[in-house]
Amino acid sequence: MGDLREAIDLAVAAVVRAELTTPREIAAAARQARRRQMLDELARLESAGRGREAASIVAKKFARDPLDPVELASLAHQLRRWRNETDSVRLPPANSFTDVS
Repeated sequence: MGDLREAIDLAVAAVVRAELTTPREIAAAARQARRRQMLDELARLESAGRGREAASIVAKKFARDPLDPVELASLAHQLRRWRNETDSVRLPPANSFTDVS
């Protein structure tokens, strides 16, 4: 959880350095950085063969309250939607390839 906070702090600092002065722009940059981190983690888990459960794992990791089932379901659904928006072509997990020789 500390890595997440550090990444968000770095993203916010970068935004401030870029002279974005409104609180709305700073908050938007933090949300975008968090979204990128979640999608990167989702892609990593999916490439490791975790499949559909990858969204639930990432949701639990990044949820404000990991014990709230409604928040977890909502965040997992949001992750799947974001993934579908960003990925036009997805490769199968590396361990699903068969040796043809």
